[in-house]
Amino acid sequence: GFIEQFVQTGVRNIDYAVINAGVLKYPNRTLEMTFDHFATHLHTNTIGPIIVAQKLLQLSNVAIGTVAFMSSDSGSTTQFLAFEDG
Repeated sequence: GFIEQFVQTGVRNIDYAVINAGVLKYPNRTLEMTFDHFATHLHTNTIGPIIVAQKLLQLSNVAIGTVAFMSSDSGSTTQFLAFEDG
């Protein structure tokens, strides 16, 4: 995976890590979405970035500066667009 590839580069310092993930396979079809589809969205958009940050921070030989998470406005209660599933 990504972390293993990163370790092989030999980089020992990360000033800023911006972690972004997003998937929207079934736009405008919330009522048709199965649990498996919902789980894919949840795992990719929420759990995935947290696991990546966790694995980066566990690298004892790499100095990490700032870790930032990026998301779309679909997750916002104030920026949600009516045509998006969110």
